[in-house]
Amino acid sequence: MFGNDSLLSEILVTLVVSFFVITAFVGIALGIGLNVSSARTLRFLKTMNRWVATPERLKVMDKPHDIDEPTNRRRRWSGTVFTLGGAYTVFMLLFVVEYPYVVVALSQYAKPVVVELLVDSLRWFLLLGGVFAFVVGVMMLISPRAIPALGSRLNRWYSTDKLAKVANEMHMSLDNLAESYPRATGLVLAFLSAFALIAAMIVWVGR
Repeated sequence: MFGNDSLLSEILVTLVVSFFVITAFVGIALGIGLNVSSARTLRFLKTMNRWVATPERLKVMDKPHDIDEPTNRRRRWSGTVFTLGGAYTVFMLLFVVEYPYVVVALSQYAKPVVVELLVDSLRWFLLLGGVFAFVVGVMMLISPRAIPALGSRLNRWYSTDKLAKVANEMHMSLDNLAESYPRATGLVLAFLSAFALIAAMIVWVGR
């Protein structure tokens, strides 16, 4: 995506190969450990396990925040801000902003096709948002009763309880398998890690 494609490719290949090399060495070490000293290796793996409960982290996201009341108390001010802000946004996007110059200016950081796609998408997103803000502002000034009806249709509250419940379940199948067959698991892990290490070194040498 960037102008210097060779430099970006070099960095990405280095990072990917380094990740596989480090992971392969760790896998080989664990595989050998499961065969040489299964009990100590399993105890070490248990100390590495951490269970982070998600409900406490998602509790803040699960609280609805109502902004309808303060908006309705200052209906005329809010309507004026929405109307003027939406009209200004639409005017600037349609008649002032020179998109070809924006694409040319950003093309030094990314490919022109990608820049044009991103700029065009952002343009339409802001344009539709400006039109929506303008319509809502006019409705707040002219027909304030229509705003609560519109809000009742658009407002939705999605609880994170179901998502947290699924994410909060621990899956210990691999741990149980390693505890039941430590030597076989170690051999498979060491073999796959060695294969990954050889593949990573081939990629590194073939650069």
